[in-house]
Amino acid sequence: MKTRVYFEGTKVIDRVRTGEVKALTKESAEVRKNARRSIRKRKRASAPGMPPSSHIGRLKNLIYFAIERNRQVGAVIGPTLWGNPRGSDTVPHILEYGGTAISNGHRRERKIGGVGIIFIGNSPTSKTVKAPNGTVYHVRFGKIRTSSQLARVNANETQIYGPLRPHKISVFARPYMGPALNAALSRHADFWRDCIK
Repeated sequence: MKTRVYFEGTKVIDRVRTGEVKALTKESAEVRKNARRSIRKRKRASAPGMPPSSHIGRLKNLIYFAIERNRQVGAVIGPTLWGNPRGSDTVPHILEYGGTAISNGHRRERKIGGVGIIFIGNSPTSKTVKAPNGTVYHVRFGKIRTSSQLARVNANETQIYGPLRPHKISVFARPYMGPALNAALSRHADFWRDCIK
């Protein structure tokens, strides 16, 4: 009896890679979902050691994943990077691991298109703000549309809060990606079971 065996290596490798990509995509999506769900919307800051709060949804909406398909199949999962160019670490990194950030204290750097204190004085639409020294001011907020309005806003806020004074502050870690990964790894076998067919 004579037999011939054909091994179609390329097809086998293609099936394996297709299965790897499929399983890794599912597991990466699970990590992203866990991370997004852990960041809850609230006004106050979260406790150190807990996932960060979501005030405007920026961090939550910027968490992505991508599948690498070069020599080996891999995945990159996490938020896009942003932060203060004067600092050494980005905001997502500082939230995950803790570190040092740059703060302007009681003032924010205003820009055209944003909102700021355009008028100091009592009026039917004025609100009250408190200066660092405890003084209460009646002010009116408005949208900044021109450079002259921006200059006026900066002068008003300097009068109330003082000049911009960038300084370093310490931020405790509020991990969200690490716990999300650990939660997904508990289901690792489910994602990879029967992925190669």
